[in-house]
Amino acid sequence: MRKNLADVDKVKVKLANGNTRTIQHTGASGFWSPDGNPISAAFGAPDTRRQLLEGLEKKSYGIE
Repeated sequence: MRKNLADVDKVKVKLANGNTRTIQHTGASGFWSPDGNPISAAFGAPDTRRQLLEGLEKKSYGIE
């Protein structure tokens, strides 16, 4: 189940100068083709998405 951002745990850190900071972990992944273009741009178009997924499956990268 995916959590809402409001439900994600945050950590409060007290700094040496007495200030407090709240930190929340975030992450992102990006994938680029050999020519430097983001793969997500190609993934947005149904034809190129199908080609990409079929190519990955032929190279033993399953759908999951």
